[in-house]
Amino acid sequence: MGVSGSGKSTVARAVQERLGWELAEGDDFHPPENVAKMSEGIPLKDADRWGWLESLAAWTAERDARGEPTLIACSALRKAYRDVLRRGGEATFFVHCTGDKHML
Repeated sequence: MGVSGSGKSTVARAVQERLGWELAEGDDFHPPENVAKMSEGIPLKDADRWGWLESLAAWTAERDARGEPTLIACSALRKAYRDVLRRGGEATFFVHCTGDKHML
């Protein structure tokens, strides 16, 4: 988790390569309406995010039920968002990618 440009995808790909876990890019789960808003520079509201987060949690839960560990690269900056993602499996944990403004 982290802001745009913090290295979420880079870290997730490195973990994927090392451990062989399946990786989902959170942005790939956004519905077309969210993609259109983001393309126009319109910030998403919580109401826009809940369905997206639920779809990520469902994707993880399906794999968790089969004993398959997964990775998701997404912002999930608010605790409420992470709470939804935790529904995807018992062993859910988060890596918070941060950096100073010059790095980002």
